Amino acid sequence: SHAAFAEALEVADNDTARCRAWLGLAGGKRITDDLDGALADLDSAEAAARRLGLAGEQSRVHYLRGNIAFPRADTETCLREHGAALDFARKSGSAELEATALGGLADAEYLRGRFRTASDRFAECVEISREHGFGRIHVANLPMLAFTLKWCGEVERALDVGLEAIELAQRVGHGRGELIGRNVAFECYRFQGQIGPAREHAERGLALVHQLGAERFEPMILLYFAELEYIQGNQASALTTARKALEGCRKTGMAFVGPKILGGIALVTNDKTERHEACAEAEALLSEGSVSHNYTYFRLFAIDDEAERHADVLATFNPQEKLRLVEFAADRGRVLARVSRGDKSTELITEIDRLIGAGEQMLQTLKVADLRQARSVLLA
Repeated sequence: SHAAFAEALEVADNDTARCRAWLGLAGGKRITDDLDGALADLDSAEAAARRLGLAGEQSRVHYLRGNIAFPRADTETCLREHGAALDFARKSGSAELEATALGGLADAEYLRGRFRTASDRFAECVEISREHGFGRIHVANLPMLAFTLKWCGEVERALDVGLEAIELAQRVGHGRGELIGRNVAFECYRFQGQIGPAREHAERGLALVHQLGAERFEPMILLYFAELEYIQGNQASALTTARKALEGCRKTGMAFVGPKILGGIALVTNDKTERHEACAEAEALLSEGSVSHNYTYFRLFAIDDEAERHADVLATFNPQEKLRLVEFAADRGRVLARVSRGDKSTELITEIDRLIGAGEQMLQTLKVADLRQARSVLLA
């Protein structure tokens, strides 16, 4: 507790004890969002750790600094600090600190949209944690491994890992890990049009949100319900729920999933003015800088409105990462735009066949159905 670490600092009779007390205080202040206070304690801890050559404590300092940079969307600082945490962890010889730092570095890569690189880092973290029995680190990072696998197009594996993460999190009572695992499971089932399992994970996810007091996740899960209503043809209900999600997002802050929610509005509304305003607001938020997943989610939702423009933007999203799900969405958007213009070239049919095959491999059942319909139009 904060009081215990404050007392430890008060009675500390050497720099090592003071360093560890400052680290404890910083960790507590970060949790309570006293970020400036946490940074001041970390500066004190780092000075002591440097004087004493304590590599392990220096790793913890940099890890906590990186964690503070993440919600601020300070990508450069997040990467630098977690990279330094990993260097000091390896100097200390601590496998636990190495696994912790790898998880932090994976978060930093996720922040800047390097989902494949993040996936590799999460995989390293999970492997070390599993090997050495670091249960807390394992359960915290396993669902994020699932999330990044999804973006890489490994949807079947993502679902398996997500379900494993749910089971493990339930076993040890790690609510946040279970919540993220259920988010992954929802998306994987929704891709396939499996409404029942998708709804079950959304409902359990919403219960967890209320249980944990994790209000910023509620708009995202409300949008899940809107998506399911939309898939089932209940447009009016979908729009009502999406608007409720947006209202909640405005209360908790638009930074986390605001552009995604606005993309959902654009998807389900029939009102051209509402769609235009939602897209314009989302574009403005993205231009100011946002968490990486908003750049992809917004385009994926809005792509059927201005297919080629959104497809072109998606194609420029970290192309070196070769994110198969993003590439598929961009190529599908371009193809459907050409079909809507009346293009009936043989080359286009070949491209649709390629995308159908790629989509089936990634369990994109609903998206593949659109491609099959387009193919039927071309062959009519």
